[in-house]
Parts: sequence; C-alpha cells; structure tokens
Amino acid sequence: MPVTIVVGGQYGSEGKGKVVALLARSKPTACVVRCGGPNSGHTTSINGREVVLRQLPASIGVSKSLLAISAGAVIDEDVLAKGSCPFPR
Repeated sequence: MPVTIVVGGQYGSEGKGKVVALLARSKPTACVVRCGGPNSGHTTSINGREVVLRQLPASIGVSKSLLAISAGAVIDEDVLAKGSCPFPR
C-alpha cells in the first residue's frame, strides 16, 4: 500500500496542512495521522463553512478521510472542547 508522508522543516507555518488536505482530496481513502499538539491554526472548508482548527488537521474536512491520533500526541482537551471540532456534538 503506497504511503505519502509530509514532513515540515520549519516547525510550522510552511503549509503542511494545506498540502495534506489537497493530497487527501486526491486519494480514494486517506488516513491522516495527527502526531503533534495544538497549533496556531489550520483553516479549511467543511460543508461550505470556513473553519479554523487548532487540535485537528485541516484534512478532516475531506469526508473520505480517516483521522488517527498517534500515541504521544498532545491533546489539549480545552482547545478540543472549545470549538476546534467543526462537527455537531
């Protein structure tokens, strides 16, 4: 099974999130793995609504993608609960 890995060399703000969201849209099924912590924000469009995400990657806006949060990822429960999740709760 082919795998595409996107790695940034500038500690963020180089566009990894947008690249991964674009790649996820072009694959029949994408598994997006979150392995960091809350960041300064990924902006994406979900159901026609612009959403800024801090805890989750922008590619979760792709309906056919599967999100996996890896062991060792930093989960900030306050960030997650205070609106970084764009889906109905």
